This record gives sequence, C-alpha cells and structure tokens, in this order.
Amino acid sequence: PYLSREGYPLAWELEMWRRAEEKRLKQLWDNKEAKRIAVLEADFARRLSEREESYARRRNDLSRLEKRLKTALFECEMQEKALKSGENALEEHKKKLHREYEQQTHEAMLSLKRLRDQHKHEMSILKLHNTELKQQNKVLKKRYESCSAAQKV
Repeated sequence: PYLSREGYPLAWELEMWRRAEEKRLKQLWDNKEAKRIAVLEADFARRLSEREESYARRRNDLSRLEKRLKTALFECEMQEKALKSGENALEEHKKKLHREYEQQTHEAMLSLKRLRDQHKHEMSILKLHNTELKQQNKVLKKRYESCSAAQKV
C-alpha cells in the first residue's frame, strides 16, 4: 500500500496521534503503577512497623518474664540453701541429742550400779550388824538366864 501525497499528512497526523496516545496511556499506566506501588509500600511500611512494635512488646514481655524467672530462681535457691542449712542444723541437733541421751543413759547406768553396790555394801553391813546383834542377844539371853537361875537359887 502506497500512499498518495495527500495521504502523507493524514498518516503523519495519525502516527503523531498514536504516539501521543501511547505516551498518554503510558503516563496513565505509570501513574497508576506509581500510586499502587506507593500504596503497597505504605502498607508494607505499616505492617513492618506493626511487626517491629509487636516484636519490641514481645521482647519487653520476655525480658520482664526472664527477670521474674531469675528472681523466682534466686528465691528458690535461697530457700533451698536455707532448707539445707536447716536440715544440717537439725541433723546436728539430733546427733547432739543422741549423744546427750547416750551420756545420760551411761551416767544413769553408772549411778544405778553405784547405788546397787552401795546398797549391797549397806546390806552386808546391816547383815553383819544383825549377826552381831543376834550374837549379843544370845549372850544377853544366856546372862539373863544365868542371872535368873542364880536368883531362883
């Protein structure tokens, strides 16, 4: 298709219009694309900010929780130390009481043995004294009988 001379200006005008339309449509498309990108970037920035805030809150919550856990752990360790110390003191007190009981039992047994020995000794002295008194009584009875017999005569 060859154009005549009169068709060139029309073709030229049509080509210029096409190029202008393409340029306008490309600008429209670029503007829409730029707006959509701006919206997406703003949404992404907002979501990123929300995530950062959420992360910061969680990190603070975890930090507070960690401090509470460390405090609780420290308190548990102190209670455990106090409990072990108390158990040790109780065990030492138990040993001391057992030693005192053994000592007192030993002393009581010694005292009981001394009392038995003393009682045996006193009993032997009393038996000896009783035997002496019986002999004196026999002697006095014989004297009495001989005095009584002498008076009767």
